[in-house]
Amino acid sequence: MKVYCEHHALRQWLKDLQKESRIILVLFPYDQRAKPIKEVATPSEATWEELKIPLNKLDFSWEEFSPSSRYSEICNIIGEENTKDSKHVDSAFKSGCQCMLTCDSHILSHSQELEKLLKIKFFHPDKHKEKFMAFLKRYEKKEDP
Repeated sequence: MKVYCEHHALRQWLKDLQKESRIILVLFPYDQRAKPIKEVATPSEATWEELKIPLNKLDFSWEEFSPSSRYSEICNIIGEENTKDSKHVDSAFKSGCQCMLTCDSHILSHSQELEKLLKIKFFHPDKHKEKFMAFLKRYEKKEDP
């Protein structure tokens, strides 16, 4: 299961799940690089100034930095003043993530609207750990033949 994890949301239990190959953590570092997260998400509206990874590590063409068809709706939900938050959410959507872990109240306070729009679940790493684990177990059962 692909899990978009903002750098402030990274916890040891998530690293452990990644080591067990139960999840794949992804992030596009708009803010800062989280070294344990190796998988780079598909960027959305990233500028040169926001790139926190070396250019030789990017496997994207500049055209892929464009937003998804849902980006303007994401901005309307989260608020135009929270562009980095919208970019994170859109990157999770563009990367095919099933869920996103964040501590950001601008995102979490709109999680129901965002889930309905994008079919992505949103979790706080401390407050929603049990809900996340239940979601992961349901996902793993669906994946079993």
